[in-house]
Amino acid sequence: MTPATVTENPAPQVQQSTTEGTFQVVERTKKRKGKMKTNIDLNTIRKPPALPRFVLKDSATSEEYPKLWKSFWAELRNKIKNPRLAVHKNRTKGPTILVPDNKDTLDALRENTLVLEIIPRKPRLTLKGLDSSLKDEEVIQELLDCNPELGLTETDAQDIRVAYHSGPRSGTVTNFVLEVSPEILRRIEGKKAYIGGIRSTLSLNHSVSQCFKCQKYGHTSKNCREEEMTCRNCAGSHDSRTCQIKEFKCCNCKGKHKASSDSCPTKTAALKRLAKRTDFSQPLTTGTTDKEQ
Repeated sequence: MTPATVTENPAPQVQQSTTEGTFQVVERTKKRKGKMKTNIDLNTIRKPPALPRFVLKDSATSEEYPKLWKSFWAELRNKIKNPRLAVHKNRTKGPTILVPDNKDTLDALRENTLVLEIIPRKPRLTLKGLDSSLKDEEVIQELLDCNPELGLTETDAQDIRVAYHSGPRSGTVTNFVLEVSPEILRRIEGKKAYIGGIRSTLSLNHSVSQCFKCQKYGHTSKNCREEEMTCRNCAGSHDSRTCQIKEFKCCNCKGKHKASSDSCPTKTAALKRLAKRTDFSQPLTTGTTDKEQ
């Protein structure tokens, strides 16, 4: 008799992002059912490269927006006969964003007095679990002095700054988020570093701000223009901290999860937009675009 064949269930594989696969799309199923972790594939969303972007001054607060737009358009047409650009109105009642579709329009916008060019966001790295008593300048100096294998110099330190702290506000440890140049990112991303004697990994930070008032992404409650609060748990018109409803509902995608869930497609889209606005040293060029940058 032929012995029975036993098929073993393969162990679940977990994909890990690398320096080359930054923001790789990974769906990682954790022990808790339904809990997914979503990251972004940078190589996919950076094709074509992100275009320069401009903001129309006072477009978020002007009471005479048509007049403002007419003045802007008249000045632009004085510089170029046939301007080509994509116009995006912020959904949170924010300013008007302008994206040129060719180099002539780009040059004309840079000479326009009614717009401001948006400088690309620098990439960020997170150091987790460091001593919360450390000062920002101490962290940068320790990065240089105590980690010679990273090859960082005093000149490199000028391109490194602490953007903010994350994690619990009270406690002995905190996370430091560093803003670095694209060149330094390529050299140290994913490597280990000792800060104050504590080992931490220089991992790419891809968090996106979320307003706890309206639950939308891309801004905080300080800049929120919505009048009523929206619950993060059930999408109701009340404070999330007072919610008593046990069934989750996302106010952004209407899915059965919290508005802050990593599996939410709205959050994934926000992370993609953030990555497109980040300078990973790919050249900024112009060209036709149909999508919001």
